[in-house]
Amino acid sequence: MKQNPKVQSVIESLFLSVVERLTKDHAVRVINSLGVQLDIEAGEIQIFDEQEHLLRKKVIFDWADAKNKDEAFTPQKIAMIRSAINKVAGEGVFEHANFMRPFVIHLTNEDFNVLEVLYSMEDTTERVDLLKSLDRELKDFYKKLFSDVE
Repeated sequence: MKQNPKVQSVIESLFLSVVERLTKDHAVRVINSLGVQLDIEAGEIQIFDEQEHLLRKKVIFDWADAKNKDEAFTPQKIAMIRSAINKVAGEGVFEHANFMRPFVIHLTNEDFNVLEVLYSMEDTTERVDLLKSLDRELKDFYKKLFSDVE
């Protein structure tokens, strides 16, 4: 199975519809993670929230084709999903206030056990700013504390 732009577009649309659903009512809802499941037999991709509620699902007909159901194609399907997520993330859709950092999208099995991380968004900028501020405050404190030593 090779990379298919139509399949890629369908997966991107699926994630965009999930984001729209989670952010459309402007409710105060914090989202830290999403779960993605693959139904290899049906060729279906399912997206769940943290409480394991199904948000959206979509049959990818290329994946439902008998010749593409083999487990050997699963890494390629995961790569397509990861690529679609990264493209959608590049458009800034996960920057919405409802998506709390750290935000992660997992590939899970039917029991919601994490198989692998598909996407992770850490909040490094706030940490760096906080550390700079703390460093400045600590230096000021030492200057005041040891001002008579100099």
